[in-house]
Amino acid sequence: MRVAGLVRQFCGYATRGICSLLGDTFSNFGSRYINESRIPVYLCHLPAGTSMKNLIHFDQLVKSKKFQKFDYGPFYNKDYYRKRTVPEYELSNVQTDLGIFWSAGDEFVSPDDVRELLKSLERHVKKSYFIDDPFYTHVHFLVSTINGKYLHKELLAFLARYDDKGPTCFGT
Repeated sequence: MRVAGLVRQFCGYATRGICSLLGDTFSNFGSRYINESRIPVYLCHLPAGTSMKNLIHFDQLVKSKKFQKFDYGPFYNKDYYRKRTVPEYELSNVQTDLGIFWSAGDEFVSPDDVRELLKSLERHVKKSYFIDDPFYTHVHFLVSTINGKYLHKELLAFLARYDDKGPTCFGT
């Protein structure tokens, strides 16, 4: 079954915008780095690890082209933010070490946007890892068959730096 058919099958009217975004993501990257037989499984488990509110927020970020807080609409924004407009995140408030992993083929984040982000957060970015492959897209960070080649070694090395920095969620 084609991805468009899966999206129509699994997505209702209320989530159509988000599902369309997901469908575009899964259909535009081609089969170069993905096991296509797994796409129905991925779609069945979305939004695993997140919430519909996060997906709606992501959609808002894409549409607004701003790194801003969740938009509840003018009426409710006033309750949440004490103003009708949505405030942008203040990146100067970030106080933790960061690793930024990005690719040439990411359809959601342009290289210029990443460079701007890196500049804004330069004091805290401890690792910037660029995958210079125009076919490696945003979704590949999650489901690529070649992440062992491109991503895992770099990501695990970055995370290993913080192995003994205190208790984990398991209390060890």
